[in-house]
This record gives sequence, structure tokens and C-alpha cells, in this order.
Amino acid sequence: MNTHQLNLNEIRGFGRKKPFLNLAFLMGALGIGGIPFWNGYISKTLLHESIIEYSKAPVFVFVEWMFLISGGLTVAYMLKLYVSVFWEKNADPARQAEFDGMGKHYINKQSMFAIGVSAVVLPILGMTPVKTMEALAGAAQGFMRMEGEAHIPHFFSMECLKGGLISIAIGALVYLLVIRRVFLRKKEGGASTYVDAWPKWLDLENLVYRPLIQRVLPFIGIFVCRIGDSLVDGLVVALRKTLYRDRKIPYRTGSLPKVDTAIGKLLDQGAAYLKRQEENVSYRRKLGIRALERKESRDMIRYSLSYGLQLAGIGMILILVYLLL
Repeated sequence: MNTHQLNLNEIRGFGRKKPFLNLAFLMGALGIGGIPFWNGYISKTLLHESIIEYSKAPVFVFVEWMFLISGGLTVAYMLKLYVSVFWEKNADPARQAEFDGMGKHYINKQSMFAIGVSAVVLPILGMTPVKTMEALAGAAQGFMRMEGEAHIPHFFSMECLKGGLISIAIGALVYLLVIRRVFLRKKEGGASTYVDAWPKWLDLENLVYRPLIQRVLPFIGIFVCRIGDSLVDGLVVALRKTLYRDRKIPYRTGSLPKVDTAIGKLLDQGAAYLKRQEENVSYRRKLGIRALERKESRDMIRYSLSYGLQLAGIGMILILVYLLL
């Protein structure tokens, strides 16, 4: 992350002269590799022992060896990463000098605390599997809806250690005979580089991840959002035609003067007779609105006039008091 590089040759030698990062990475690598006394060994031993329980079937013998070989390949690539980043030097001397000159500025205290605590936990879990990992697994069984194992294996017995040692031996052979001899090639001038033997057309980033994130997921999101938008529009139309359908606006004529009521009724009948009346329109209602507006105007004038008279009276009283004093 600090170098913003994905090529192993570019970050080669980054961990030199960084003891804290070296030790923290080593703890994680030993755990992932399934080395005894680290957390990964416990989980891999449980898987291996569960396969051995069915070892009488020929297919499970094949599965067991596939499991051991895959564990060995894990040891090999973690060993490759550790050696290249923390022990070997970068092919570019200027780049290596830049890495060596970082000192303690490559990591802040918060990140150092998080990485350090995580690194310390891994061997503790691996050295005390029954008290720690078995207890955590038992506490999570109810949530995961799982059942406990029939018996707890003796993790550090020779029978259990044998599977881990076979994977370690396979990993060491793959690293020494394949990675160091086939995938590490020397260039002119004596420098060596790791060969990227993976075919370009099988690049998972360009073949799977980028199309998935940039095309497939946006298409699915747009499709779902359009369905939701159409459902909302359809729901609005359905409600407008059922529960919220248009109705004639109710109006009252009891508060209108008799003359306005009679005139409005006469106009409504005339409009209906002449077929000029618009839907939901009544002259009686219009006359009622006009009468209400006239009433509000009269009230405003009356209130404003009374307020002005009050202020005028208060002013006259103050003038009289001043004259008397």
C-alpha cells in the first residue's frame, strides 16, 4: 500500500531495515502457512483430521493429498513473499536506497498498534488451542448453528504434526526447485527478477473483476432502480384511480346571503342548460369565495382602523399628561 505497486519486483526489498514490519509479516506468514504453534496450524489440522476420519474411501485419500499439496503451495508462496520483500534487494539501487531511507516514517503509531496487536495474537492462539480457539468456536456454535466435533484432536501429537510437516516439506521443495530455479531469472549485470508466468489473457482483474464492477453491477443496479421507479409510478396511478380518485369539491351555501345563493343557483342552472359549465365548477361556490374575500377585507380594515384609533388615543393621553405636568 505504501508503494502503490502490485508487481513483486517493484516492492522487492521494501521491508529491509524495518524490523517491526518484518516480525509482524512473519507472524502472519507463519499463520497462513500452517506452521505448528501458530493459529493456521490449528484450523488446518482440524480440516486434515476430518478428512482422515473418512480415509477408508479412496476418494478421500486423493482429497487428503490435494489438501497437503495445497498447504505446501501456500508455504511456498508465503516464503517467496517474505524472502523477496524482507531479505532480497531491489534490482534498482536507487529504489532500494529510497526504501532504506524511509526509517520509521513508513508507518504511523495507530497502524503500528493495530498490526502489532494482531501479530501477537496469532502465536497465542496457536500455542493454546484448547483454551482459546476451542473456546471461541464453542461460543460461536449457537450463532453459526453448528455442532461441536466428536472429539478434540491432540494437536501437537506426532500423528497430527505429520500432516503439517508434509506440507512444509512440499513447500520447501517447491520454493527451492521451482521458484528459485525456474521463476527467478538473472538479467544482464547480475540482477535477478521474478518471472510473471501467468498468461495475460487469464488476468482475473481484467477478465472478471473490472467487467463485474464496471459493467455487470451497474447494469443490475440500474435495472432494479428502473423497476422500482416504474412500480412507484404505477402505484401512484392506481391510487389516483381508486382511493384518491377525483371528487367534486364540497361547498356550503348556508352562510351565503340569500341573494347570492339565489343568483348562484340561477347561474348554475343556466350554465348546465347551455352546457358551458366546467367540471367541478359552481357559481355558488365562486360567489361564496368572493363573499369570504370581502368579509376578510372588511375585517382587515376594521382591525387596522381600531388599532390606529388606539394608538391615537394613547398619544393624546400622553400629550395631556405632559401638558398637565
